[in-house]
Amino acid sequence: MIDIDRLLDRIDELYSAVVMDPTSWSNSTIHDWAGELFDAEKPDRETARGVRRCVRAATKLQLFWIDSSNSRVDDAEDWRTRVDIALGGPAWRPTLELAQHGLRSGPTPELFAQVQHRFRLVYNQPWLEGVTYTEWKTAASPEAGT
Repeated sequence: MIDIDRLLDRIDELYSAVVMDPTSWSNSTIHDWAGELFDAEKPDRETARGVRRCVRAATKLQLFWIDSSNSRVDDAEDWRTRVDIALGGPAWRPTLELAQHGLRSGPTPELFAQVQHRFRLVYNQPWLEGVTYTEWKTAASPEAGT
């Protein structure tokens, strides 16, 4: 089974790279990056769909930041701020969906924390704030993480 938590970290690394150094990336290199994600194991359909959506977002992020007319906002030093400036919630939504998928298929404390964090990025409000993974796991329904 694919480690969704690690996959999310890799997607964050991609987002960071394309917004902080957009000239080093192109549509082709972003797709090459995606092609190398699953060398050993084929992803399930939902994971593959989520990664495709993240790749599309990364391409849009790269195009936004490589455009010199966006230089007025180019002083944003944090890569997350740059993602928010360029696309906001739509860039984070596929990562949230991947985290939720991982939480449904193989719940871990790390994935629970990922969903909490990414839910706030997408919807600008908390998800189960103050609830621990153990509390959630004890009370979880079949729809937990959605």
